[in-house]
Amino acid sequence: MPPKDALWPITPHTTAKHAILRAYLDAWIPIMDSQSKRLAIIDGFAGPGIYERGEPGSPVVMLRAFADHSHRGEIERLTMIEYLFVEKDAARFEWLTGQVAIEAARLPAHWPAPECVHGDFGEVVAPRIDALGQDGVPIFLFVDPFGYTDPPPELSKRLLSLRRCEVMTFVPTARITQFLGDEALAPTFDHFFGSRRWEDYRTIGAAAASRGLAELFKARLREDAQFVRVFEMATGDGRLYHLFFATNNTRGHEKMKEAMWRVDPTSGTRFSDATAPGQTVLFSETADLGVLEQSLGATFPKGEWLRYDKLERYTWDETPYLPKHLKADLDRLIKMKRAHAILRGPKGAFKPDTLVMLD
Repeated sequence: MPPKDALWPITPHTTAKHAILRAYLDAWIPIMDSQSKRLAIIDGFAGPGIYERGEPGSPVVMLRAFADHSHRGEIERLTMIEYLFVEKDAARFEWLTGQVAIEAARLPAHWPAPECVHGDFGEVVAPRIDALGQDGVPIFLFVDPFGYTDPPPELSKRLLSLRRCEVMTFVPTARITQFLGDEALAPTFDHFFGSRRWEDYRTIGAAAASRGLAELFKARLREDAQFVRVFEMATGDGRLYHLFFATNNTRGHEKMKEAMWRVDPTSGTRFSDATAPGQTVLFSETADLGVLEQSLGATFPKGEWLRYDKLERYTWDETPYLPKHLKADLDRLIKMKRAHAILRGPKGAFKPDTLVMLD
């Protein structure tokens, strides 16, 4: 349920969500500024822009991603960023305009002022996406609603049909599981998940149901996006929520994976609120490479020589892992005599044409 007050305490999983958002925009902005003279960053459920104790909300995180960027001067020289923040609640909107005004003072004077709109997400964002799309402007859309009836899935579909555009969506899967038995909501769930398969999760445990629903939503995004990443967030009482990122841009996908690994250095896929205050993640600093080994073994034939760049592309596109994990895993397997490599570079470095054989 939406908070009753205009401001509310920030939660650990929101902090993690914002860490991913900031890390991604830190990479996305300079990548896109070399491809377009205009960029658009949209927050569809902007909130008040600030939390109860002064922590920055997502609009402030977005504005500071440019204002504090290490390559700010070069970015400003090459492009301009158009910001759109949409908020439906009047009290939250009043706070939002004040916070955005403070941050806007740090933006280049010749850029358009960040736009705050008091209105409905779907009604405001849909025509804006269409107009920006006609101009070929790269768009990053952040959708972080309080409920599950607000974000029309067709907006993501329209955005992903455009070139160089991405959408990041938070879905309260744990909350949805509480209402799967409500027949009055069946049309809403049909629309949201694109099928009636959500009914399969009515009678199973909450955690399993949340993960099942996440897979359904991921499958819906995959209808329009080549790449979809899912980041699971567990609250201190064990409820699960999911953050989705969808894109058809290879570089965007790679940078989002890197952003997620900053928050979870074990798997790049999950975060738990069940940590001591101020602790970033519950997990160790070492990735579980056994999962990557199993994935490689199930995909590629054993006993045949494979180019390293083929394994690297597979790691980027089809697994949660990064190339550094692939290198570490192959080094481990080679030492264990469970893999072999030839044509390696200086100091044993893997080159694109290095040949690898899995035993």
